[in-house]
Amino acid sequence: MKEKPITGYIIVKPGWEYNDEIYYNSSNCTVDPDFSFIYTNEQEAKKALESVLIVEWSNQNLAEFGYGIDEILSDMDDFGEKDLKIFIEEIGGEWKSDDWKIMTPTLMKIEDIRFIEEKVSFSFAYITEVEII
Repeated sequence: MKEKPITGYIIVKPGWEYNDEIYYNSSNCTVDPDFSFIYTNEQEAKKALESVLIVEWSNQNLAEFGYGIDEILSDMDDFGEKDLKIFIEEIGGEWKSDDWKIMTPTLMKIEDIRFIEEKVSFSFAYITEVEII
């Protein structure tokens, strides 16, 4: 009797490449070796993802991921410069309009990361489903 396949969950990190100016999302995806096993419980996978996201988002300069702030934020209509400064300060970051260096803080909570991920156009990790036979 053939067993029914079950659903597994893997944490995947998008591949990033650097072109001497910015990081850009490549078609390569990597599996983090520290979290490279398959979860059979979606809640456990989500908990592990939170740990990965906290590490990945810590101390990032978001300016390294786009030529302009409009390439980083998913919807510029949500922000004027004043609102953007408030948003960055709310998450404990640093905003410098002259070179628009946007640092995310080292000690972030998952709530802060979720808030940021709603506003930016990328993520540093996500869960993908796989079929386990």
